Amino acid sequence: MKKITLILLVLFCNLAIGKSCPLSEIENVPDELIIPDVTIDDPAFYLDANYLVPTKLIFPNLVSVRASLDIRRNTNLIVIEAPLLEDVGGTLYIDENPDLLEVTFPKLRHVSANAVIVENPQLEHILVPELQRTGGDLHIYANPNLITLDTSQLQKICGGFGFHLNHSMLSLNLPNLISIGHFCNEHAGAFLHIFNNDNLEIVDAPNLGKVDFVTITNNPQLKKLNLCSLVVDEDLTVNNNNPGLNAGPPYCLEEDQLNIIEITDQSLENIFYHQEDFQEPTKLVFTNLTSVEGYIYFHQNDNLVEVDFPLLETTGGYVYFHQNLDLKAINAPNLTTAVDYLYVYGHSLLEQLNVCNLEEILPSEDAPPPYHYIANNTILIDENLCFELTEEEEEAENFMSEEGPSNKITIYPNPSDTHFHVVQSKTELMGIHLFDFSGNVIKAFLPDQNRYDVSDVPTGTYLMMIYNKNGTSQSKKIIIR
Repeated sequence: MKKITLILLVLFCNLAIGKSCPLSEIENVPDELIIPDVTIDDPAFYLDANYLVPTKLIFPNLVSVRASLDIRRNTNLIVIEAPLLEDVGGTLYIDENPDLLEVTFPKLRHVSANAVIVENPQLEHILVPELQRTGGDLHIYANPNLITLDTSQLQKICGGFGFHLNHSMLSLNLPNLISIGHFCNEHAGAFLHIFNNDNLEIVDAPNLGKVDFVTITNNPQLKKLNLCSLVVDEDLTVNNNNPGLNAGPPYCLEEDQLNIIEITDQSLENIFYHQEDFQEPTKLVFTNLTSVEGYIYFHQNDNLVEVDFPLLETTGGYVYFHQNLDLKAINAPNLTTAVDYLYVYGHSLLEQLNVCNLEEILPSEDAPPPYHYIANNTILIDENLCFELTEEEEEAENFMSEEGPSNKITIYPNPSDTHFHVVQSKTELMGIHLFDFSGNVIKAFLPDQNRYDVSDVPTGTYLMMIYNKNGTSQSKKIIIR
């Protein structure tokens, strides 16, 4: 049967508005657009439609598309569904549909060329559980709200696989994938690219074998990389992920596989680590340490992932952490007093800075005013300090800042279990809204509360908008656990 979609849409225009009209001008359509074809012989294009109501595009009878299927730039298209579709004879394109939430092809087994699902900003679910093979590349990228990708039966990708800028995905599971590029009729430059996925924690492809080029980088939450059968022919790059994953073969490290060095002293004169190479991801734990007579100094140490001071209360000198590029956590939960300054700068992977009980930074003789300087780390660290400054320390910090005095906001505790507090230095609050990353308001708070209750908010990462009475607003990230 030849494709009759365009005929149906033109008939709809004739009946609805009394004249023919092209697809791009159709505005008033049902909330379900039914395409009854069983087969589509020619390339099928669904482009640039402007639906005025949320619309589902449904192919209830479609079994085969013998050429390409191209669905792009359709406003208010929310679901694409083909419950019986088994194969696409050309390329499958689904991209730039601004309102698309779900793609469901439960019986699709084979795409002869590339499969490309990209730049759909609201897309949450891609369900192709029976897909076994693509004849070209598989690209899944720039779908920032994607939370489900069901490709559990996928075995072969005859081109390359690109997965990036999917910021809501926690786990990429490809349990049956055995080949990218190889074992097809031909391959050229077969690649596996997984990068810039902000919340991706797991990549699981235990049976994947030979690949020409592999890049797995800038996935800061990646905790498990299960590619234990991987053989790389040409080039491998694995870096800037969770530090515990930046090592070499067999590419199946987990976060808890760290070299732990325990220091058991109760007091030390100074702590000094300068340009040490720990050879493997390392966690330093000062198990019994309660005081340091002088300073704490960590500068440009390789493979240093975490530094813990569980009992440390005071130092007689400064606390200095500078450009330890693999550092993810600094924990000193009982530290109350330091001297001269607290300096934490240049840690692009830093996720935790727990010095929340710090009460004062004391001056030493003939030294500048005490200050803290925390900058050029992750935004989560730099904008969410969990301790308060004295007036003298705040003035010193403004002196250190290139931007000068500003309205400083402190959110604590962050992460939070049940509640948080907000402290502002200069302006008066008008209100606070908590958003998810789809732009939905999760909770609104009135100003001037002693504490803000989030016990009823689901676990996750949220954007907090803080509105001030002077007409300004500022944003912060907060983690609810």
